Amino acid sequence: MSIDIFCYTLAKKIKLGLNKSHKCDKIIKSAKGGVNIKPFYQIHESGFSVTYHKNQIVFPSHMHNEVEMLYVFEGEQGIEINGRYMTVGKGCCAVIFPNIQHSYIKTNENTESGEYRSVMIFLPPYILYDAFPSLLKTLPENCIVEPQNISEDAILAFNKIIGETIPAARSGWAQIILGNIAPYLKAAKLDAGADSAAISKLMNYISTNFQNSISLEILSDALGMSKSQISHIFSTKIRINLRSYVGILRSEYAARLMRTSNDSLSHIAAQSGFESLRTFNRVFREVYGLTPSQFRSNIRKYIGQE
Repeated sequence: MSIDIFCYTLAKKIKLGLNKSHKCDKIIKSAKGGVNIKPFYQIHESGFSVTYHKNQIVFPSHMHNEVEMLYVFEGEQGIEINGRYMTVGKGCCAVIFPNIQHSYIKTNENTESGEYRSVMIFLPPYILYDAFPSLLKTLPENCIVEPQNISEDAILAFNKIIGETIPAARSGWAQIILGNIAPYLKAAKLDAGADSAAISKLMNYISTNFQNSISLEILSDALGMSKSQISHIFSTKIRINLRSYVGILRSEYAARLMRTSNDSLSHIAAQSGFESLRTFNRVFREVYGLTPSQFRSNIRKYIGQE
């Protein structure tokens, strides 16, 4: 499909009111450092969104229903996709398909400029699959598109999409990006093995029920999985315990509520699944390094530009 036809087709589907060197594929032998959460998903809502980052992203294993693209302007970014560690270098673009387990890792490499800049784009999955139906139920063999395969038009779009405030124009830049890089994603059939299915089932359940009480017992009963199997997935695949993972999801949701509403912190705590305001303050500070009240007073610092 040509880019012109691709963009025309998507333009009909996307409404104006959308809310929202092998150097690039260098395998990292082991995960570096512990969990050091940087707040980037708190701004993201399901659908279409763009965030700009001035610091390397660190976030534990997770999955979601959107197509996710990360383009690195300066520096490099560690990433794990389905258990494979890679470095996304300067000028590279990582593409993560819906419902694929992935995490972000801080690397220890210093760049010549000492800077890091990247843009992260979330797109509804139909945008990809309607234009490229052959990619449905597939996983790219290489999720990173290297600089020589990224056109000048796509690079321009990556730069323009950051400051674009008009939804229709922003979606247009995204279409140009996807239309240019998708042909370079060599697809392989998605592995639907037992481990992959169990992880997907577990993470999808937690992502839709984190506002309610969640424990090993509740998960075991709801999903028909043993508590030991669930614990094993968290320790070996997600590499963070259940309590911490749920705390991150609740904190991210609470941060979004603080951005979009004037509700009291006690109401936001309850809506996000925290048992008490005291627990909310403690967990939120562990995730963001700020109390909820500090986050709310400094909200602009955490929206779109870290």
